[in-house]
Amino acid sequence: MSGFIGVHKLIDRWVGKKQINEILSFIHVLSTMTDEDIAELDALVAHTRNDMLEAGDDVLFPRDLWLRKPKIINETLRLAMKLRAEGDTTTAAAFSVWAYTLRAAARPALLPIARLMWRELSRGFPHLRYAETMTLEPTGVKIGLLNADKIPQGFESPHKKTAA
Repeated sequence: MSGFIGVHKLIDRWVGKKQINEILSFIHVLSTMTDEDIAELDALVAHTRNDMLEAGDDVLFPRDLWLRKPKIINETLRLAMKLRAEGDTTTAAAFSVWAYTLRAAARPALLPIARLMWRELSRGFPHLRYAETMTLEPTGVKIGLLNADKIPQGFESPHKKTAA
């Protein structure tokens, strides 16, 4: 039985490294984007979150959601991969944000890296009205920005000071 535990630990370590590299690669892409471009992604992240919320999945509380619905991580990852394969890379990126967030909620070792992702995403928060306009013009679809500037529970920067 101890051999099985050893193999499990090796596989778990390999999976963890793969997941870290995946999120770091995504963060690198975010770091090359302008604040306004990030805001457009933030608007879509909020839109996908609102869609998930309508389905009963509140990703602003990712750990609670994962504990209630453990398959949500794989479902969200599969959806992101499907969208990417169909050529909808922007919506795929929005769902990837939630997949990485949920994954970090389930795997605390990923939390510091996921916080970095949310720090990059927060660069766009001051530009959300701009993003709303840029999204509305070509599509005619108004994206709901309710809570678009909210960071999921547990993913706030630990060094960020809050008002008293």
